[in-house]
Amino acid sequence: MTIAELIASLKNQSSESAFQRSVYDKKQFKYVSEVSELSETIDAIKTLVPGCPSDLVDLWRITQSATLFHDVEYGQWGLDLLSPRKSVAATIDFRSKRTKDFLDGDCVVGVFLGDSDLLLVRCDPLQKDYGNVLVALPIDHRREWYHVAASLSDFLTGYIAARGGKFWEAC
Repeated sequence: MTIAELIASLKNQSSESAFQRSVYDKKQFKYVSEVSELSETIDAIKTLVPGCPSDLVDLWRITQSATLFHDVEYGQWGLDLLSPRKSVAATIDFRSKRTKDFLDGDCVVGVFLGDSDLLLVRCDPLQKDYGNVLVALPIDHRREWYHVAASLSDFLTGYIAARGGKFWEAC
């Protein structure tokens, strides 16, 4: 699916829904996804995040930010997709705190709610992992991070299909 189709599907699901996290937990969790109506221009995006892959540009052209599968009752689940400006600030903060794990081209685009995991997109077009999506773990070194998708659209497709579940942890 394209980024536009994925965002449209999230907007269609934006009312509160319930789902069961796992077969072991019979509790139904209520969640909501919210997508900002604001967007950025392509020039602003390319200025803020040079080397930005096309699907990340598409995301920010359509919406500045989004909160996906936010746990309404406890607030301990979900993903905040950051605006370009917040992404730059989060990337600078990440770089200063994780100097040994940070690589040029890392761009923090999301923060998982309830833990300190970060969603990174590789934005160095000269590297073979350009556009890849990683989940940076708060304590673990880079070699232990999850490589979750080859692109942001692939990640969002899997994340939406898993209804906000961390599908990469099941592997």
